[in-house]
Order: sequence, then structure tokens, then C-alpha cells
Amino acid sequence: MGPSIQSLPRARTLTFLDQALSSVTNFVGSALAAGLLTAPDFGAFAVAISILVIVVGISRSWCGNSLMLLGTDRRQMQFDQMFAGSAAASVVVGIIGVVVVGLAGLTIDGPTGRALLALAPCLPLVLLQDAYRYRSLARRQPIDAVVNDGVWLIGALVGLFILRRTDTDSLPLAIVAANATAVLGLMIVVQRSHARPRLDELAVWLRTCTPVAIRLTGDFLIALAYGVIPLVLFTAWNANLDQAGSLRAAQVLMGPLAVLFAGSTTYMQPIMILRHREGGSIVRLAAKQSLANAVLTVIWVGIVALIPDQIGVRIFGQSWRGATEIAIVVGVSFVGLAILNGPLTAMRSRGQLTANLVTQCVIATLVAIMAGFGGLLISEGTLRGFAAGNVLGSAIAWVLFIRWPIRDMLAERI
Repeated sequence: MGPSIQSLPRARTLTFLDQALSSVTNFVGSALAAGLLTAPDFGAFAVAISILVIVVGISRSWCGNSLMLLGTDRRQMQFDQMFAGSAAASVVVGIIGVVVVGLAGLTIDGPTGRALLALAPCLPLVLLQDAYRYRSLARRQPIDAVVNDGVWLIGALVGLFILRRTDTDSLPLAIVAANATAVLGLMIVVQRSHARPRLDELAVWLRTCTPVAIRLTGDFLIALAYGVIPLVLFTAWNANLDQAGSLRAAQVLMGPLAVLFAGSTTYMQPIMILRHREGGSIVRLAAKQSLANAVLTVIWVGIVALIPDQIGVRIFGQSWRGATEIAIVVGVSFVGLAILNGPLTAMRSRGQLTANLVTQCVIATLVAIMAGFGGLLISEGTLRGFAAGNVLGSAIAWVLFIRWPIRDMLAERI
């Protein structure tokens, strides 16, 4: 027997709800921490969360995303063995993360060092929670993923709210409250699934997933290169933790758009795959996805621009200073990402993983060049060049999508 299948509309709704819960947890954690901490401390918090996103992305490439691609249609016994190995891999990545991030925290002075030291022991918990979340999604049991993320959200909300209500201005405690509470969702889902990591399945899993995981890791790192996270880290590296915090606040304000993009991909990809297998063109479907995302993105950026300062300060505290203007520029970059979403989803649906990778390499290079030249030529030019690069890159992506041969290297079937 394959995975248990819920009604498709219900499964899609629950999957979208789970993605929304992840975004809300992100928003709650950052908003409550921003209102609690000083601007430099929130900048250090932003650095820690950026590092967490990178570690989670790498772990997900070797665990959750690979399991989704390789294990979704396997029989239950096979799937359980694959999950046991992939979950063990997430634990190993978490332990490596503890060592690397912990050592970085010991060598860096000031708030950033304290933030990394607090983050390090949280990594295995977050990565294992994420592994179980993907297990639920791979078996088309999104209700378990919703419970997992929902309990984490409640735990993070309660922990940070207590800190804020008691005026406990502690950067390490804020990071622990936002991230270590993932263990609450993990405990619930472990009990519901009765599945466990197994080190004896780790070697088998690595042999199975490596060809796919290498590509997924490359895809993640390249996509990361034209995202906001490198800007946060670069800004903090230049000793401007206040602006790094404002960038993080702007990124959090765009969180609903990340849910929109992920939700549209979840909805459109099965439709595109079916249309392509039937021999039809999916260019029009990709155009509809890009257009809908772009229109909703422009509307959301307009709403963000109209948020009164008194409300913004109440939510984000000192980090709201300058966040509105930054959010508008970051919003322009999200318009580019909205337009990009259609062709990238279509390329994956046609099995054109090489085309997808090449496209993202081109965009990452373009964004880096324009951000670099912008920083040299004008004030605040790095962020503006970053946004312009994303918009121009989305147009290039459409050209590559339309002109790339449909039959790709090795038929690109995994």
C-alpha cells in the first residue's frame, strides 16, 4: 500500500495551513523579540535566525525534500526505513551545527556571539521537528504537520509573551523561546507517528538520496544567494546590527508572500505535471501563476507601506525605525520573486532540473552584480540594486523557460 490519501482539496488546504503556521511562527518570534530587545540585540537575533534558515535549508535538502521526492509513493515499510535514515541524517546535521555554530559564537564578541551560542543547542530540535513535518507531508497526512507546527507556534508565542510581559530583555532567552519550543511539536508528532530515527539506516539513506540531495542543496544555496538573508548577514558583518534588525523586520513583513508563493506552487505543480504528461503546454498556467502572485504582492506591499508608525513601533519596537522604507524596497524584490515563481514551478513540473538550476545561477549572479554596483554608486544602493536585480532576473527567467528545450539532460526524471 502507498501513502494514505486524503481528499485532494482538503489535503491542499491543510498543506497551505501548515505553511501559514510556519510563517506565523516566524512572524510571532521576530515581532515579539523585536519589541522586547534593543535594536542591536534584535540585529543579533536576526543574524541567528538567518543562520538557522541556512542550516534548516541544507538539512531539508538531505532529509525532508529528498524524502518527498524519493519516498512519497513507496510502500509503508520502505517509507519507514527511508524516514528512519533521513531523520538520523537530520540529527547528524544538527550535531554538526551545534559544533560549528557554537564555535562561531565563542569566537565572535558582543550580541552576535551570545545569539549564536543560544542558537546552537536548539538546532537538533528544530531540524528533527522539520524532518517529522516533511514525513507527514510526504505521506499526504498534512494534519500531523499542522499539529506539529501549531504546537510549536503556541509554545513560542507563550514563551516570548512571558518574556515581553515581564520585560525580560534577554537575547539568549528570546532565541531559546523562539526556537527550542520546537520540541513541543516534536514530542506530539513523535507520539502520533511512532516513527523513530535509526542510525543503522543512515548509510543506506545517504546512498539513496545523495544524487538528489546534491542538486537540491545547490538549488537551495543558489536561491539563497538572491534572497534577503545574505543582505542581513552582510549588514551585520559590517557592524551595523541596527540596520540588520530593520532588514529582518522588513523580511518578516513579507512573510505572507512566502506563504503565497509556496501555496501557489503546491496548488499549481500537480496541475502542471498532469498537463505536461498529457502532452499539453504549461506556459499559460505558469503565466497565470506569475500574474496572480505579482498582483497580490503589489497589493500587500501597498498595505505594508500604509502601516502607521505607532503600530509598527508597538510591534517591532526600536527596529521599526527605517523598516518601512526598507520594506518597500524589499517588496519590489518580492515582486520579482512573484514573477519568477511561475517559470520555476513549470520547469520543475516538466522535470527540467538543470534548466531550473541554470536559471537560478543566472539570477543569483545578476543580483550580486547589481547589488555590488549599487552599493558603490549610490547611498542605500546595495538594497536597491538587490531589488532591481530580482525584477530583471525574473524577466530573464521567463526567456530561459520559453526557449529551453523541453527534453532536458537525462530527461531530468528522478
